[in-house]
Amino acid sequence: MNTYISQLIQYGWLNPTEVNNDERVDDAIARYRDFMQAKTLDLASLFSIERCGCPDIYPSTGSGSWPVGCHPEWPSNHSFAVYFTESTRPQHWNATFQDAWDLVISAYSDIGIAFFETTNRSKANTIVTWQRGAGWIGLAIVPNSPRCGQQIWAKYDNSYGSSFPRERMVNQFAYLMAHEFGHNMGLGHTRGGIMNASLTNGTFSETQWRNDPAFTTLRRWFGGEPIAPTWSIPQPEQPRDE
Repeated sequence: MNTYISQLIQYGWLNPTEVNNDERVDDAIARYRDFMQAKTLDLASLFSIERCGCPDIYPSTGSGSWPVGCHPEWPSNHSFAVYFTESTRPQHWNATFQDAWDLVISAYSDIGIAFFETTNRSKANTIVTWQRGAGWIGLAIVPNSPRCGQQIWAKYDNSYGSSFPRERMVNQFAYLMAHEFGHNMGLGHTRGGIMNASLTNGTFSETQWRNDPAFTTLRRWFGGEPIAPTWSIPQPEQPRDE
C-alpha cells in the first residue's frame, strides 16, 4: 500500500475497503487537498506536509470537558493537570519551553480553564512525552466527555523545530502544545486556527483562542471568561516522579 493511501486511511478520508476503487481514491485525495488548503501542491508535497497525526474526520466531542473542581488547587474552575516527562524532552526544547508553556497556559486561562504542570504523575490528566514521530509532529488522545481522575496522553515529535530560530521555536512549540492539548480537551481538526491539521505559522498570543474556529465550542465547554493564569500564582515545590 503506498504512502498516500495509508495517510488517507489514517486521517479518515478513505475507507480501507475502497483502496482498489480509483474513483473513491481520487475523490478522497481531492477532499483531503481541499481540507489542507493545498490545491496547487503536487501529490508528493501534499502528503509531505508536517501535520498532526490525529484523524481529520471526527467531530468535537464531549460537553463541559474536564469539569469544575477536578483539582483542589482550582476548586471553582475547570482545570487540567499536565505531567511533562522531562527525561524524553529534547535539548532544543529546553531553552524556549517555559516561554511557550506560559503562552499555552495563558491562552487556555483566557477561555476559562486552568492549565498547570504537576510533578506527580498519578495526579496528571495528561502525560506528555517526546518521541520520534511516525510521520507526525504531534499526536494526542481525543477523549469523549472526560471526567476527573481520567488520564490520557499527548506526544510531540522530538526532532520538530530543531533548526528554528528562538522566536519561531517559542511560537511553534506553543502552537503545537495548544493543538495537541486541544485534542485532549475533545476538539477535532478545523480549517485554519490552532486546530488546523498542519500547524499555523506566526505569533502565538495569550488570547489566541479568541476568533479561532474552535472558540465557540470552547466557550460552551469552559465558559469563555478569563481566569488568572496559573503561572501568575506561586505554587509549592513538589518532588518529581519519573
